Amino acid sequence: MGRTTIVLGVITVIMAAFILFFERDAITSRELDKRKGHLIQKFVRDRVQKLEIESEGKNTVLVKTAGGVDELDEHGWRLVRPWAADADESEVDSLLSTLEWMDSKRILENIGEADRKRFGLDKPKVRAWYTIGSRRMPIVLGKRDARGFGYYLQLDDPARAYIVNKEIYEALSRDPAEFYTKKLHDGVSAYSTGSIVIRDENGEKRVEKRKGDYWMTKPSVALASSDAVEGLIDGIDRLKATRFISEKVDDLARYGLEAPVLEAVIQPTVSNDKEKKEAKKQALQIRIGAKCGERDNESYVLVGEHKPVMCVSDESLEAVRKAVETLRDKRLLPLRESEVEAVRIDAGKRRLELDFDKSKWSYQAYIDKRVVAKGEADTDAVERWLERLRAVEMSASTPFDEEISKTRGISKPQASVRFIRSKKEPELLLSVGVVQGETLYVRRADEPWVASFPASALELLEATSAHFRRLKLLDDTGEELVELTVKREGVTEKAKKEGGNDWRIIEPINAKADRAILDELGRLFSQLEAVRFVADIAEPIHGLDNPAAVITAGYSKADHESSHEHGSDDLDKKASKIRSTTLKIGNAVDGGRFAQFGKDQAVFVVSQALFDYGSQPLVSRTLVDYSKEQINGVKIEKGKEVIEARRQDRGFRFLDGKGTQAQAEQLVERLTQLRASRAMAYGTPTAEEGIDRPRLRISVTSTGEKAEPRSIQLLVGNNATAKEEEERQVFIRRSDISAAFTIALDEIEKLANRAP
Repeated sequence: MGRTTIVLGVITVIMAAFILFFERDAITSRELDKRKGHLIQKFVRDRVQKLEIESEGKNTVLVKTAGGVDELDEHGWRLVRPWAADADESEVDSLLSTLEWMDSKRILENIGEADRKRFGLDKPKVRAWYTIGSRRMPIVLGKRDARGFGYYLQLDDPARAYIVNKEIYEALSRDPAEFYTKKLHDGVSAYSTGSIVIRDENGEKRVEKRKGDYWMTKPSVALASSDAVEGLIDGIDRLKATRFISEKVDDLARYGLEAPVLEAVIQPTVSNDKEKKEAKKQALQIRIGAKCGERDNESYVLVGEHKPVMCVSDESLEAVRKAVETLRDKRLLPLRESEVEAVRIDAGKRRLELDFDKSKWSYQAYIDKRVVAKGEADTDAVERWLERLRAVEMSASTPFDEEISKTRGISKPQASVRFIRSKKEPELLLSVGVVQGETLYVRRADEPWVASFPASALELLEATSAHFRRLKLLDDTGEELVELTVKREGVTEKAKKEGGNDWRIIEPINAKADRAILDELGRLFSQLEAVRFVADIAEPIHGLDNPAAVITAGYSKADHESSHEHGSDDLDKKASKIRSTTLKIGNAVDGGRFAQFGKDQAVFVVSQALFDYGSQPLVSRTLVDYSKEQINGVKIEKGKEVIEARRQDRGFRFLDGKGTQAQAEQLVERLTQLRASRAMAYGTPTAEEGIDRPRLRISVTSTGEKAEPRSIQLLVGNNATAKEEEERQVFIRRSDISAAFTIALDEIEKLANRAP
């Protein structure tokens, strides 16, 4: 390598270093291109490092800190004059935006010294500088222009001036106090807060964190509301000043801060005596004083002893005041749903275990240490139960002592409920006392109080899995339903699906079944859903030892898997290819009837609608199952009066000639649509029905080869309802079906009177 090469290399390094050092902050040509059309073409806001403003004898100096480079840093600008403090980032950003997008209304070229004096640029209202790298560039604002368009402005060219709008003047002539940070403190969080003291017109309240729980220790000891405490901390954390007032506090009384209307002291969490001493130094003290001058919606605020006096809006204090009013937790369950990982309820011989593991809940219920129910719980049901517990609030509380403990049933509770959290957090114990009138007495944890809750809350604290069961018991389409058997009041009724979707009764009689009723009963059964669960095993009150009805549904395809947790009562699947499931229905209760399903011992409430469909004979209610085309003749006998219509030629006519052909046609049409209101019972007629002496006899004959039997009779008997009832019913039987029905009397009278 020659000497010349070495020299050139050294020169290159020196030049590069020179450019890097002296030109590192110079504005690039690309940046200048982007600024075309703007008044200050050399103003690149991200490169501005310093702002200086002189206005009305006040100097404001703002300097960008290291935070301006790293977006994660908390501060990007600081005030240097007239005070040393963090700057309000939003105010600085607003000023930078105004300068960045500044435009002129008019450009004045080739101005001289006389023009400068006339424009007020020799003695400007505002003088400002912005610094980029080593370049300090001026902005001068003079008088208002004669026409009132704006203000005269000059940059670094003494021969050129501009007229700019008044917003530029307003942005640069702001009081230095507006740039003072509105941040009151470095922030607080529930995670690091160990205690809070609040003093206001209602006295002093103190809250401390003990092993993960918040406790009030003043004015009395009680569980504190986590929501309220965290709301209080959050409200204090979000407090921001509206404006700066004074850097030094010479007289606290002047601002109402000597005896503040509200004072909050927050100390961090401590674990030993050494940390206690340090915590006192780190404590955050906030005092709220008198109204901020003439602003009724703001109050003076002081943080610590040596911070500036600021103003804070009363609106921002509302969250703090509201939280203070609700610091004592009045809920039956003062834990959040997400905190609970297991529950144990012991009540006499009964015990319930509820556990959360791998995103699902499971339950296990015992009676006399014997498991009576277990399975996967419905997550939504568990959450609803916890929410209901949290929604129950105390109405009063009584100081705990030995006598109160005895009379309120706390010393020997009827139930103990333990809410288990993570291993690091303590359990919460509810000692459930007696019910007196409309009040249930409960002691929470080791509070020195016995709380009064509504007596209805006792139901939520029972040692039963009823609260956590899935309400959906069957979720079948019903398309594979082929059999339904109903046992009630000593009668067994069995129906089978024929070809297609029709049903037929095969026991206790052989007759057509009512498809509409069978379809609805089958749908309700196949989509079986509990109104609510009530018990793990049946008791006499449920009436399931002698049920009002037992419904068994048979489904085809033995390998079909039903989506319910109870299993099925399958009988010889391989032989019958029928999967059978049974529902027992007991006594009536609010919302329906008690019931048990399949092999599960649990008792739930089934809808009244399902029971209603299964509590009556399933035989078809269609009284005349001939079509109009199949009917040959109709004869209606009412005492000695006889109405008879026969098919003649293409229609029907009355044989006595008293009615028109249209009336005869309508009479036959009405008969084909005749449907009983209700099927009452199977078997031979009873004296109550009055069928042996019918008030009306209707005979229908058919001509069709497939219409069997070739003739039927309808016999109308006594009233089936009281005379005063709005829709009176009468008994009616069909000669070939051993079943009693009722029908509206009005329907029968229309037939007897040839009414259309």
